[in-house]
Amino acid sequence: MVINEVVDFAKNGKRKCSILKMGMCKKLVVWTKVCACCGSMSSLVNGSPTEYINIQRGLKQGDPLAPFLFLQVANGFSGLMRNVVNGNMFKGFKFTWEGIKIYHLQFADDTLGIGEPAMDNL
Repeated sequence: MVINEVVDFAKNGKRKCSILKMGMCKKLVVWTKVCACCGSMSSLVNGSPTEYINIQRGLKQGDPLAPFLFLQVANGFSGLMRNVVNGNMFKGFKFTWEGIKIYHLQFADDTLGIGEPAMDNL
């Protein structure tokens, strides 16, 4: 919803804005896969455990590691973006007349960088 408001605000005000969709570095993807794709589980059938099976994909339902991994990445990226903006190495998009600037948005597995359309921002 917020990104739609940014796009509408930019279009209606005939203002330029760049939106960059980010991916994760390969090293972080590998580390996450090691944490998320290793392990084994067993089910209870009529109160008795079944044989263990190896988990090959993703985290198990209810695994407390899932939100932890997400928060680690989200907090790390937010901190990096804040430092880059404070160091004048990235210029965010001025969204309202009160001076509010948006420089990134994160939701679930999507990360968007939002700023002035300048080569320095790229």
